[in-house]
Amino acid sequence: MIEFTPEQEEFRRAVARFVDAEVVPAAEAIDARAEFPWTLFKRIGELGYLGLRYPEAYGGAGADMVTYCLFAEELARGSLSVAAAAAMQSLMGTYFIYAHGSEALRRKYLVPALRGDLVATFALTEPNAGSDVANITTRAERRGDRWVLSGGKTWVTNAPVADVLTVAAKTSAERGMKNIALFLLDRSTMRGITLGKKIDKIRVMTAAISVGLARAAYGAALAYARERVAFGKPIVEHQAIGFKLADMVTQLHAATLMTYQAAARLDARRAITREAAMVKLFASEMAVTVTDEAVRIFASYGLAMEYPVQRYFRDARFLLPGGGTSEILRVVIGRDLDWDRSQAFA
Repeated sequence: MIEFTPEQEEFRRAVARFVDAEVVPAAEAIDARAEFPWTLFKRIGELGYLGLRYPEAYGGAGADMVTYCLFAEELARGSLSVAAAAAMQSLMGTYFIYAHGSEALRRKYLVPALRGDLVATFALTEPNAGSDVANITTRAERRGDRWVLSGGKTWVTNAPVADVLTVAAKTSAERGMKNIALFLLDRSTMRGITLGKKIDKIRVMTAAISVGLARAAYGAALAYARERVAFGKPIVEHQAIGFKLADMVTQLHAATLMTYQAAARLDARRAITREAAMVKLFASEMAVTVTDEAVRIFASYGLAMEYPVQRYFRDARFLLPGGGTSEILRVVIGRDLDWDRSQAFA
């Protein structure tokens, strides 16, 4: 059973109020313009949400992973685009600066990033190296007292507007993980950084964001089914539609439990490699299924731009490859197929 503390429940309500008041009204325009959500990004920083996972000494809140997932879920309910940008900033984009950077680098980059004053990102994936990280070809060569990086990255969230990038590169041509190093690049002082063409992707993040997106789609479908009348009664009362909604809410319920159980395990500092793969696999596939069924319930109106359900349908698709494809996640899970009942309650 998942139980939240009173403080976590109040935090969730506060985020929900912010999402309903400021994110939901802007979501359609953000999607239509396909631009970085500067105004909301700054607001999220001002509210302290970008620093949830970091110590108070750097402007953070020192929150646990369960609390962070509550934030991510509610934000994704309003806009997956905004949630993806915030997630990159508050996790991967800033994590390596905090974990491996000097105190001077933390003060120069981490602190303003957590306020939303600069944008940070993480560049790992390459055109020919995604899940196979050992296959990256970006090289870092030592020349005197400097390192020179050469290569190309792709699928870098927030790249067009990033002020600082953590870049993974190989320090030798030898294949493997041991010769991969991380480099912090400040775009204002670096030469030779160029942007490739913008990729119109349908956006990314993890299990909590999948749950938030699915919640939005389910809520929209349920409201529509209660209002839409066919053959003399609301379509929710027709078994064909009622069964769809029943399956949707069941999968959403299961994904929510899995997500917060995994978050609690992480907070308890337990190894969750397999569990993380399982919850990401289940939650992202669930989001795709739920958004697809939501569109079916709306029928032809599901394709109309006046309803947000078409945006939920598009957004859900990138949850599949983002953070690891379903196929790769099954490989991870398949490495340890032993299971006993007690594991589900541990």
